[in-house]
Amino acid sequence: MGNSLGRAVCASFAILVASCATAKTGASSTAASTRTTAAVPPGLPTFLGFETDRWLVLELEPNDRDDLLAAFQASARSYGCGTEEIGNEFNANIFGERRSHNGVGASCREGTIALITLVDRRVSVGCAKPTTRQACAALLRTVCQAR
Repeated sequence: MGNSLGRAVCASFAILVASCATAKTGASSTAASTRTTAAVPPGLPTFLGFETDRWLVLELEPNDRDDLLAAFQASARSYGCGTEEIGNEFNANIFGERRSHNGVGASCREGTIALITLVDRRVSVGCAKPTTRQACAALLRTVCQAR
């Protein structure tokens, strides 16, 4: 990503790391609870980390944080999004940590967004179509700024 959108997405990712990492797991507010939506819209296939006819993808720089998924999930819930864990039904070793998922999906009023950790510590963000890269980056930023 060498253009301004790429820089904006990377800036959004920096916000994701900084904002989501400081979110408290289980944080919620009265205002957020009135915005809560279902975890994933019916009929939307699970985001697997790559672009499809139903998912737009933003590829992000590798990330060394091992708390990224929990922090993203907490921020999404705080913002009022319904969330669900994405991944294996068995425990996997991801970044040296045993967990049963490698991603988090969040369905918000503005759209559905998912964050997946990939090999080599890469992170893929998917937004359900129809959307634009700008709208996806804005949703990522908005969710991650919620506390």
